Amino acid sequence: MLDIWTKGLNDLDKTAIETTIKKNRTLLDRINVICEMKIKELEVSALADYDSPSWAYRAADKEGQKRALRYIISLTKAERNT
Repeated sequence: MLDIWTKGLNDLDKTAIETTIKKNRTLLDRINVICEMKIKELEVSALADYDSPSWAYRAADKEGQKRALRYIISLTKAERNT
């Protein structure tokens, strides 16, 4: 779990957040699976993607989406990443 979940919280709120996260492990694991599936979808490049003059913008957008999904995955991982 990243420290950002509890950054700036008092001890009581920090404990409440940590408990909530631990109790919702099944949901967070499912979110990870969904994000991984979406990343795989984004990594598949169709030849039609390159037919557009704005293909570079589309590629950059896909990379941005993948970066955001990876951040969500890092937020929902069970292990502690500081």
